[in-house]
Amino acid sequence: MRTNSIVLASRAEEWDALLLWVVAFAQSEGYSNDFLSDLLCAMKEAFVNALYHGNRDDERLPVTVMMTALGTDGTRVLLVEVRDCGAGFSLEAVADPTDEQCLLCSSGRGMYIIRSIASIDDIECNEDGCSIKLRFAPF
Repeated sequence: MRTNSIVLASRAEEWDALLLWVVAFAQSEGYSNDFLSDLLCAMKEAFVNALYHGNRDDERLPVTVMMTALGTDGTRVLLVEVRDCGAGFSLEAVADPTDEQCLLCSSGRGMYIIRSIASIDDIECNEDGCSIKLRFAPF
């Protein structure tokens, strides 16, 4: 088991630091380039959601990302937690952007993309903020 974390300011420019950190972690774990592309796509969506929906563009508030690589019985798993300081959300309340009535909605696409790449294990919210916990099957 290997765990690593990074704390970022709520600024879009911090994506560059997160990207480099994710790439270094993925390379150290020997993940394929195809998986890395999928991982980066999901991570960008989760980070953007934390910035804009969770922390509401307040640069004083942090976004924390933790990654844990597990390997059990020949099966590899990557657990990712993205935490912001927001009040949280209900996954069931997120619009489905493939629904005809939501095709032009301004929200829901990020979670749709994340769900197409990773399993959402949990969403935990408390007085300190909200975290989304993702599970990936690296290849």
